Amino acid sequence: NETIAGNKPVEIGYLLSSLNIGFEPKWSIPVSLVRVKSFERAIAKGCGQLEALVQSAACAGKLVVNSADSGYGHAAFIAPMQAHKNLVNVVRLRMCNVWSSDPRADTGGANGIYGQTYHLRRVDAQTKYKDPKTGELAPAKPSICTRLADKTESYEITTRRGKVIEIHLSLHNNMMKRSEKGHNMKDKPFDLVIVEATNKQTGKVMFSKPIYLAVCGQRKSEISLRQAYEEHYAHRYDIEPNNRFVKQQLLLEKFATPIADHFDMWLSVVCLAETLLLLTSSDLSTEQLKPKKKWHRTTPQTTISQTTTPKITGLPITRPSIANTRKAAESFFLTFDQKPFLPKKSKKGNGREQGTQMPPKPR
Repeated sequence: NETIAGNKPVEIGYLLSSLNIGFEPKWSIPVSLVRVKSFERAIAKGCGQLEALVQSAACAGKLVVNSADSGYGHAAFIAPMQAHKNLVNVVRLRMCNVWSSDPRADTGGANGIYGQTYHLRRVDAQTKYKDPKTGELAPAKPSICTRLADKTESYEITTRRGKVIEIHLSLHNNMMKRSEKGHNMKDKPFDLVIVEATNKQTGKVMFSKPIYLAVCGQRKSEISLRQAYEEHYAHRYDIEPNNRFVKQQLLLEKFATPIADHFDMWLSVVCLAETLLLLTSSDLSTEQLKPKKKWHRTTPQTTISQTTTPKITGLPITRPSIANTRKAAESFFLTFDQKPFLPKKSKKGNGREQGTQMPPKPR
């Protein structure tokens, strides 16, 4: 939307909540894609989608790991999801305060539930709060990096361009957040994972801020330190290329209608179309995946060997991407037997006998 300087921006469109299932690298298929109505909240809508999936027969007795971005790193999402025993959430946190679960005995009364306060940043956080009696600034809150980690792990990955990156992981067990807007967090500790990426050749940190992940759930101990980042959260990025694909190729932005019910039905069509492409990707031949035009790349992305390490995760790529599958789908569908889809032949009737007069049509 074009914005005018000095005016508030006006956003036109629908807010969508997408719950995707990650099958393989570069494949993230929406299992539930719904519109968030004007009187609903996106976090509450996402909780409803996730609860329906966890309580379904397909997930009965299975451990479900859900990865979410920083928009869901609030008590409104973490607290209600804690009730599901077979659900573990790996949620990215923004820079905020966290507390250790060590009870404090220096309160002058009952032991405090929350322990030492830490801030999610590399340096100690300064505060603007002044003591009303002395007028002095409150002392800086210590950085989470000053706390001794319960477990650390490092490993290397190699990008497609040959750059070697060192991933440093540190784990802080049983950290806590404050309750927010009626959502109790006093009995819901989580494991905090800090992710740092360093260029091995130069030794410099690649990003200005680390990645802070909260591993929440009753079965959080079953998720290892490396799995929390490499297998689960890093795979969450695949939802971003999928969002671009549905906008460009499945008319998600061009389906302009004033009737919201028609748009809701189109969201179901989008889910069915992507599921069809997923099933098609495992049956495509090398000949069908070849580029159709001269200006297309000579070597499609699907010819990457299974031993190549992808850029984001260490999982091998075993099927073509959804974009290459869509290009090859036409030639694949034309190989089907068309007899079940063609209209059936019908015998013509005998017609009227010669000399038969039809009564005039009443006006």
